[in-house]
Amino acid sequence: MGLIQLTAYVAGAQHPGPTPISSGHFVIDNRSNATPGELNAFLKVLNSAWDGVAHRLGKEPPSTIQVVLEEGRGVTNSRNGLLTFYRANDLRDYFVAPPHELVHLTTGYVSDHHIEEGLAVWIAHALEPLETRLFPQFAQSLDAWVTLYLENGTLLPLRRALRDPLDFDINGSVGDTTAWQTYTEMGSFLAWMADARGMDAVWKLWKRGTDERPPTIADDDEHEWLEAVKAKRLSPKPCIVALGRPVASSSEGRLRLYCALVDLRSPSPRPEEECAAVPTVMHSPLSSQGLSGTSGWLLSGS
Repeated sequence: MGLIQLTAYVAGAQHPGPTPISSGHFVIDNRSNATPGELNAFLKVLNSAWDGVAHRLGKEPPSTIQVVLEEGRGVTNSRNGLLTFYRANDLRDYFVAPPHELVHLTTGYVSDHHIEEGLAVWIAHALEPLETRLFPQFAQSLDAWVTLYLENGTLLPLRRALRDPLDFDINGSVGDTTAWQTYTEMGSFLAWMADARGMDAVWKLWKRGTDERPPTIADDDEHEWLEAVKAKRLSPKPCIVALGRPVASSSEGRLRLYCALVDLRSPSPRPEEECAAVPTVMHSPLSSQGLSGTSGWLLSGS
């Protein structure tokens, strides 16, 4: 595939950057204040992610990808097959975002959104299992979150998870919690399916979905997935502990509301916190489709 042309999504006018630098599969149009050393490090991250995604999916991302790196905060996305990253984010979160977006570039985001996001969440987690900045699992594994839902009786049956919209709300809401939880459950389920049934089964499921119609997941498959998770005998961290990163204070209300809904051991959020959240590290399923939305990988230090 030829060079992917990239459009920058920034507040204000676009402006030409310096001479792009390239390595492997990526060409960076640097419009930020990143140093040459930082850009070289980012190129290594990007190419490593490309290799990892290709290996895990059994399908290669586009062979040459142009990346715009902007200064300031914004939505890291693969909108309309394009990649955009933003540099001025706490903890350099853009260094952990590439695998998720590269999965979307590879699939074209043409299946059901729940399947597409579960696929991207699983692959990103598989490539960086110890990374604590990855949405939606943060400081514990996807299977640990599923175990927590099972222990609390808050697991979403997959039939419901596939039916409910991925309705993220940076201020926190029941719909936001459902979307967040669906990401973890679908990521865990697809990881199990790949291990138990092989990638051919994953791709068959992916092919049965469209952006207007989710596929049906057999009850037997859901049962076997949950039994496999239970067999691991994981001891999940309480939700508040798993999300209690030092940087979480900026979105404390949203995180506390999420925990109150999925982990019955968590204290309820104080009323003033329920709507006090600000953007955290998120990924919007709509960002890959060029649709408007209030969330994406909104980088504020998560």
